[in-house]
Amino acid sequence: MPYQEQYGNHTLDTIHNFFPALLYDNQGFTSVPQIFAYVNRQMDQHFNLFSSGRAAYEAQRPVRPTVRPTVRPTVPLTYQIPLTYTDIMQAVYPGHSGIADLLSSLIQTPPQIAMDPVIVHPSEQQISENTIVEINASEGEMCSICQDVLPVGGQVRTITHCEHSFHTGCIDTWFQRNVRCPVCRHDIRDA
Repeated sequence: MPYQEQYGNHTLDTIHNFFPALLYDNQGFTSVPQIFAYVNRQMDQHFNLFSSGRAAYEAQRPVRPTVRPTVRPTVPLTYQIPLTYTDIMQAVYPGHSGIADLLSSLIQTPPQIAMDPVIVHPSEQQISENTIVEINASEGEMCSICQDVLPVGGQVRTITHCEHSFHTGCIDTWFQRNVRCPVCRHDIRDA
């Protein structure tokens, strides 16, 4: 059958000529595998020249009665089986049994990338700009990191925004893995 230009649009005309059921009988498909099977059959019918030629030959030749040999040959008869569209697809795309498998393999979700956690910590400049090291003058204050008393006259680091104080060693270790005040959760990178 010659190619018909029904719609004046190449895509619609191609579907009209080679995959008409997709346009005119789409209620007949209830799943994506059924659509792929139909497309695979139509591809074999229209583009596998060997299959369509063989089908035309089979339709025209007269039916001959089958004659069985009376003597079995001593050498087995072998003949070359012609390649089909599926054989070619299997050779080009190993592991795929047809267009349905090929299209399904192309529509896969991207592989999941293993993501390691990233430690976010303030830079030395951010720590020096947003904290001060001073001598503790208050009695009875506690370091909320180690839960120990801050000694009067001892060195402490105070976050300037919220004025929370900690042992210098405790808060310096804290800032190696965190950017927030351990008490009020203020981000020290914010001035």
